[in-house]
Amino acid sequence: MNPSVTVAWLTFLSACMIVVPSTTTLVVAYWARQAAKEAAKEKQQRDEAAAKLTEHKLEDVATAAKQVAVEAKQVAVRVAEVAKVAADGADRADRKADENLAITKDVHTLVNSQMGQQLMLFAITARTLANLTNNPAHIKTADEADAKLAEHQARQATVDERHAN
Repeated sequence: MNPSVTVAWLTFLSACMIVVPSTTTLVVAYWARQAAKEAAKEKQQRDEAAAKLTEHKLEDVATAAKQVAVEAKQVAVRVAEVAKVAADGADRADRKADENLAITKDVHTLVNSQMGQQLMLFAITARTLANLTNNPAHIKTADEADAKLAEHQARQATVDERHAN
């Protein structure tokens, strides 16, 4: 073998030993940069997707909040309507109670008046009979009738006084 060829091969092999690792380092660095770019791009896409999802969720929440607000207004309107109906019903009930109270007072007055007249009629009849007969039993009955009439008139005066106030 020719020594100059051997030197050329040795030089070539030495150069390859220097160049190949450097080239390998450059290729690996290039691939690493490319992988980093792809990873950054994927991360950016994930972040954008997450932002869009968050934006959609926020829009959904905002839409739901608006719907709840609308429904709350509708409920408030319904509550106001129910309150008005209840107030109207209470007013009608109050008027009816006042009417019933007036009727009750009138009936009570009428019944007491009729009772007073019946007691007075009985007392007069019993006293007339007692005066005509002078019978002790008739006199006792006339006295009891007068006492019942006086008792009724006293109770009626108390009721009349209470109703006047």
